[in-house]
Amino acid sequence: VTSRESSKASMRLRTEAVRRTTTNTTTISRHRNDARNEYNYGMEEDGDGKSNGKNRGMRSTKAFMMFTLLIAGGCVLFLLDETLGTKGKAWKMGSMAVMKDPFTGSGPVFTPHDSSLASEEVHHGFEWSVDRKFVAIDRYIVKIDGKETVAVLGDGTIPLKFKRPNIVVPLIDCEMGGQMSKSVRVVPMKGHKRYQDHYNTKKKYPFSTNGDFFKSLIIYCTFESLSPDVLANPLTIKSDTPEQPFSLTVSSPFVMTGRTYAPTVLREAPVPATGLRAPGEEYSSVLCLCPMYNIKGARWLTEYLEYMREIGVTHVHLYSYDDLNMEPLKSVLAHYKKHGYVTPHDWSHKASQGFTDGATYEHAKWSAMTDCWLRTRGAADFAIFSDVDELIYAPVHSSGLIYHALRECDKTLRTTTTKMGCSFNSHTMTSIFTKLSEEELQAEKEAGGLLLQRYAHEEAKALCPWNCRCKQISNPDCRKFHYGRQKYMIKTGDESISPFVLWTHAPWRDYSLADVAMSILPSSVVHVRHYQGHWYINSGSIHNVKEKYSPLPAPVIERIKKAIANSPDLIQAMREYPGNDGLDFIEPIERDAKYHHKIGEAISLEDNEGFARYECSPEEAAKQEDRIRLRFKEWWSHSACPDQVWMEQFPELMALPEVNGRDDQPVTVLDIGCNKGYTSADFFDILSPRTDFNAHTLHKAINDVARDHNTTYKRSCGACGDCTRDLSKNRVRNVRVNIHCFEPSPATYDMLMNVDKKLSPEGKSGGRALWFIHNKGLHNKSGLLAWHKACKNAVGDELCTIVSEDTPDAIKVEVTTVDDFSENHLKPSASGGQPLIHMLKIDAEGLDPAVLRGSADVLKKGEAVMVMFEFNPGLRDKKPPYGMWGVARGLTKLLEVTDWLDTLSYDCYLDSRVDGPKGVKAPPLYRITGNCIRQDPRILGWSNVICASRKFPGVAGTLLDLAKLVNN
Repeated sequence: VTSRESSKASMRLRTEAVRRTTTNTTTISRHRNDARNEYNYGMEEDGDGKSNGKNRGMRSTKAFMMFTLLIAGGCVLFLLDETLGTKGKAWKMGSMAVMKDPFTGSGPVFTPHDSSLASEEVHHGFEWSVDRKFVAIDRYIVKIDGKETVAVLGDGTIPLKFKRPNIVVPLIDCEMGGQMSKSVRVVPMKGHKRYQDHYNTKKKYPFSTNGDFFKSLIIYCTFESLSPDVLANPLTIKSDTPEQPFSLTVSSPFVMTGRTYAPTVLREAPVPATGLRAPGEEYSSVLCLCPMYNIKGARWLTEYLEYMREIGVTHVHLYSYDDLNMEPLKSVLAHYKKHGYVTPHDWSHKASQGFTDGATYEHAKWSAMTDCWLRTRGAADFAIFSDVDELIYAPVHSSGLIYHALRECDKTLRTTTTKMGCSFNSHTMTSIFTKLSEEELQAEKEAGGLLLQRYAHEEAKALCPWNCRCKQISNPDCRKFHYGRQKYMIKTGDESISPFVLWTHAPWRDYSLADVAMSILPSSVVHVRHYQGHWYINSGSIHNVKEKYSPLPAPVIERIKKAIANSPDLIQAMREYPGNDGLDFIEPIERDAKYHHKIGEAISLEDNEGFARYECSPEEAAKQEDRIRLRFKEWWSHSACPDQVWMEQFPELMALPEVNGRDDQPVTVLDIGCNKGYTSADFFDILSPRTDFNAHTLHKAINDVARDHNTTYKRSCGACGDCTRDLSKNRVRNVRVNIHCFEPSPATYDMLMNVDKKLSPEGKSGGRALWFIHNKGLHNKSGLLAWHKACKNAVGDELCTIVSEDTPDAIKVEVTTVDDFSENHLKPSASGGQPLIHMLKIDAEGLDPAVLRGSADVLKKGEAVMVMFEFNPGLRDKKPPYGMWGVARGLTKLLEVTDWLDTLSYDCYLDSRVDGPKGVKAPPLYRITGNCIRQDPRILGWSNVICASRKFPGVAGTLLDLAKLVNN
């Protein structure tokens, strides 16, 4: 897991050059629903079923899909666009070709410039109909069901007829090179009303408006042949209908998907040890940057593009309402065009011949988004749609790499037949509205601070934006689509998805479709950082809004600084065109002193909230709960003797800089409820196998001690057959490790001391691995407590637990708390600020909640990296003794305990066996924290819980990866 060592350090990534040639592709079979319905996307048939030119088309074999879900006797209809494809359709992931030359430099680097890699500006056709009521932006060659079809993207009014709510009949014909089209179909923009309500021909303004009037559309013309001779001719679209005469000639060059975007390649795989990232699983992603305007300064645009490059976005299609020859656009874009990273699109009023004026912002935006999809379809794995004032941030693993969000989206799409992309939330960054003083601006300049670093404080609690009609903020629908200012990505590598006109906050304004076709990713995986705090300003709440510190990853910021410092042309552009303090799209306001944060200062671990808390969606939680019920129904001990897959990565996680700093601090394990010592043996074996102290040698030593004392020990191999466990494969690892074994039973303590003499890990390892055995119990208070009589003579008896003072034959044993033991016996590392306890393992025979309570100070300070404890609601029915789980009072239920740990920034998981007796696969972990398990599971026997502090992102992220396998 060497790559995990760079969790806090900078993860190197590289953006491959854009190639014009087609390279090898990876094809992955994906099944699509074969459902059909009577909905027609603008085609009719004669009685014989053949297409009729007069009737303008035939019935679409791939039109709307109808999904009928029977719920409680009711029928919910979801109408899915033809984008959902056909059954058994294979989809192409774009180019998987990876350039193999070695990495150089500290950040993303481009292949040395040559003319074949430079991105040229795109000048669109913008050709108008004779009546000036329709504008054709461009014409495209689009492959539908393996057959090439001519597509025209445009906006405005054309001759149409509407039949029933969603049937559109085009009253036009297409002609090209003397060849008439076989069929014509029109795909209007889909809204939440009927097509004819959105496409209102009675409106005086012939184009789309910012309201609910959508006239952006795609015209598909199918020809018998698309030979080069035919394609060399203009395309004519006309209608001889007397009531709606129409004529349009489109002569602009055809747009073909000729470029292939090589995937972004990471210097080191983010999570190789989890087995989630197969070879070649890199992704190519294109950012479709919606039309910009009023860019007056070079600083923000430069930082924005560098940020997108540093997080791993492969290429940017940039649409601009401003003239591309105006400064600062000309100077900034020249740099990125030279390296092939940005393709600028002239979307100006002049270039569009008046189409993109002030009244057409939204529909011109929809057309730009759709044009970008048409250009990248089949050439890149994902297209991401966003604005220049929005930062896409993937906080998982603390690296900020977009790779993690793409992977999560891809995993979701592979498990369903209905999804075409992923949506994600918008977070309002209130800190950028703070007007800085001259002194603060000077301090920012001297510190080399970036404008990006002002995007560091966000609203502490997500509120509805100004147009949110949902007032129940706890309702997840309040954050959906435009209610939450969501943005989204589409799997453009899937060519079974037929293009249609995209909307701003979801592919469709029809949320019944968007709900079915889009998977909403949690904010802990990806979200947009948005400046849209004007609803706070309008309401006056900007002066009392609660903020939380949520900075961009420091390694990303440092790489951006270095990249800009090494680009003289960018420095010159920022010097000549400073703009309005760099942020042209907002007007900062005077705010109280508490909102004035230092810009550009180093981010310390104490200041950083660490790993972002993951919140399960209701769908994820329901799926996981169903899996748990199934597994525990098959086998009650599904979590009693878990595989502990996370243990394989434990040494590397403990070596992360965020955990162990720069000094050779020993890994400290508290083994509370040591019993026969098998947990201690496992940690010795995984961390320092040279000690030759492992489950196998421990079992032999236990039997040798029993023979020496002329006795036998019950379950000498451990309750889970621990002595047969496979040993660590790395037999040369030699980590310093201190394990404190706490065993309250005098009989078991004596046995462990004799075993220690036989194994002598101290002597064999030169003192690098030390086993400290304590005849003590752990509780929520220190002192002498009564223990069950079984503790006195029986070795490894699991009845050894605390009982009431008046219990007959009870013995007195000293108890302490984790807090007291840590304060009196453990020392911080030499570098300071590092954890005292790397693993806090608790197996206290039902008293685990009390031990956790006695660890409160350690946990609040984040001085324990990981915690594992046993959960057993069944203990409360055993006599004697009584455990604490499930009793009426106190912290005694699983979710009560994990919710409490959540407040201390610990994420908890139910440990698992991957393969059960019936061969049903299970994830290595089930996530509990973040509403992932919504009610206490009904478990008959004992189970094991593993937790990680979010203060250590690399550790917390690894456990989250293992739990996310539940979606597979």
